[in-house]
Amino acid sequence: MGKTLRKRYYRAQVADLRLSDSKAWWKKTKSFLGSTNSNPDSEFQNIANNKYGGDRTKMIEDINSFLQSVSDHLQPLDRNCVKKPVTVPKEYIVSVHEVEVKLSTTKTSKAPGPDQIPNWVLRDVFAIIAKPICAIFNSSIREGVMPLLWKSANVTPIPKIRNPSDIESDIRPISLTPVLAKSLESSMGGQNFV
Repeated sequence: MGKTLRKRYYRAQVADLRLSDSKAWWKKTKSFLGSTNSNPDSEFQNIANNKYGGDRTKMIEDINSFLQSVSDHLQPLDRNCVKKPVTVPKEYIVSVHEVEVKLSTTKTSKAPGPDQIPNWVLRDVFAIIAKPICAIFNSSIREGVMPLLWKSANVTPIPKIRNPSDIESDIRPISLTPVLAKSLESSMGGQNFV
């Protein structure tokens, strides 16, 4: 009976979310999990106190080491394997109009990536910057190399559970990448760059 009542409750809670945006989904999910705390530092206080004796500096170093270890096994790509010059099929060349559409529909509520370009700038001045950005996109496609800054990300540790107690099992990384990098990747349909 308890399982049935819980299923009904949660089904009723999310029924109206089917047609809503992702912001509403996250808000409802956070309320289900009870993680409405706006101070992310307090989420990690449990780990700092129990495993590090309150030494937050050591905890932060260990979190950084853990998040970096996730991709340590990946080898850098060899740029010598990219043949130059490359003839790019027309369907992969990005038009100025495509770039204008992508920039004009940029969501301003999202945080900027490591390039620190506010999303409102990309959206509000898209007509002026679309042509140079299109040239960068097409140059990247022809050379098979993306600008280095576009390959970087701001990684934030997010607790999987309320009051996490272990770095390896209770924390997951969330990466914030530059909007222009995501725009180029979506234009290419997920093709690989060096």
